[in-house]
Amino acid sequence: MKKLLLSAFCAFSAVIPAYSQLYDTSQLVNNIAIASGGSSNVAAVVGCTRYDEFALQINFKLMASGTDPVTFTWCTSNDGVTYCTTGSGQGTFTVAANGTTPVVFTTNMVMNSVGYFQISSIAGSTNAITTNLTVNAFFKPRKRGP
Repeated sequence: MKKLLLSAFCAFSAVIPAYSQLYDTSQLVNNIAIASGGSSNVAAVVGCTRYDEFALQINFKLMASGTDPVTFTWCTSNDGVTYCTTGSGQGTFTVAANGTTPVVFTTNMVMNSVGYFQISSIAGSTNAITTNLTVNAFFKPRKRGP
């Protein structure tokens, strides 16, 4: 009986593969600062031709107290050259600051058939310098099998 159970376990183990959950990462913005009331045209692009969606993570803090928001403007492109200026392929994220305490904002972006995503500009807080600003995209590998 033990041999039968062991052989059945070995047979199932060979059929059910295990996959790691490592993410591919793309850094769009790396540790920049934006003057109080200022903005930055970053044009940071994520290629999404291999993925239907990704997780976008934004990190920042202010150099002084304040809760004025930081606004991230984004747009999409089918070819990686021509980016939209109107319509559903563009938008903004407005994230409230928390003074000198770091803020982490994460959202899922569903791309469907669009191949490229761009953070086109970032408007800093109006009452303090926005600092330690990073934007990363995380791609989860596709699952194999049924």
